[in-house]
Amino acid sequence: MSRDASLVHEERPWAGTLVRFTLDGRGLLREEFTSSVPTHRQIIPYGEIWDTYSSQSLPVWQLAILTILTLAWAAGAFLLGPSEALTGLNAAVLGAAWALLVWKARLRTVKVFDYDGYEIAAFHGLDGRSFEDFLGELNLRVTAHRFALQNVFEGLDQGRLAIRGTMSLWTCVFLYDRVVLESRGPLGRSSRMFFSLASLEPPIRLAWRAPWVFIGPALGAGAISLALAAEAARGGGEALTPWIWGSAGAFLVFALGAAALTGAAVEVAAGPQPARTPYLPWWRRAPRREALGWFARLVHLADRLDEIHLDDYWEYHRAKLQVLREEGFIEDWPYRSALARLNSQEREDLEE
Repeated sequence: MSRDASLVHEERPWAGTLVRFTLDGRGLLREEFTSSVPTHRQIIPYGEIWDTYSSQSLPVWQLAILTILTLAWAAGAFLLGPSEALTGLNAAVLGAAWALLVWKARLRTVKVFDYDGYEIAAFHGLDGRSFEDFLGELNLRVTAHRFALQNVFEGLDQGRLAIRGTMSLWTCVFLYDRVVLESRGPLGRSSRMFFSLASLEPPIRLAWRAPWVFIGPALGAGAISLALAAEAARGGGEALTPWIWGSAGAFLVFALGAAALTGAAVEVAAGPQPARTPYLPWWRRAPRREALGWFARLVHLADRLDEIHLDDYWEYHRAKLQVLREEGFIEDWPYRSALARLNSQEREDLEE
């Protein structure tokens, strides 16, 4: 068996357990070993693999807590002057925690689904040459085992939506019978999701994100500022003036932070998990309106395709291509080219 990194991926989900995925001529081979003893073996034909779902999660709460602890350690080391041994021990613990956090943020999960939407395999690995080569080779083999017409239909330029953010790019690509959402952010972080076109349905709405971590302190600081101002107006004296200005300044800082982080995403119902754009600042109205229009077109297309009731495989795809052209997802020349390939494939199958 070839041990080429592009053909083999290994991971250890539990202590004493090794899971090995191998790309061989028959399909994706999954082997599980416990204490070096083979305990499970399964072959997944490439033709059964429909699409993949890739994700990376940033542990936001762990990041916030670790940042607070690090700032508290730095302040304590500067103000309290603890012993060098205690300072070094705390620094080592915090360093290990940061290293674990960075490792967790880089961990990538790739799930493999069949045509019916059931998960049939999952990989976990760190972004790197070996893992990327394995996933790339798997994608090549899955593509090679698909129906010829499927590759033709998915190769059509059927439209996409792209939204650029600060050091990030989000795209939504329509691929004949499914919608693929991909995003890439800072430090190479990426994700990939796919939805069946038929699963998209109304409502299409705005999902707002409220930064309560800023809104709560802003409300508190504002209330304190008003209370102090009222007390000063009743004759509290000038002693309250610094506190009034301080609370008012805190209110302004937190209010500006809340305004800067308040945003909305466009989402459309798609089963248990909605298809959603990234959250955009409230003042970026143009990309949100463009996303609303794009998802509205996709939902309308899904409704029209749901009205096609043809049992014949060839007639169904002819009707589907016609609807795609009428709705403006493909131009006349790609439509004619795909239709010619469909007719040619039909003649070949009838001759056989």
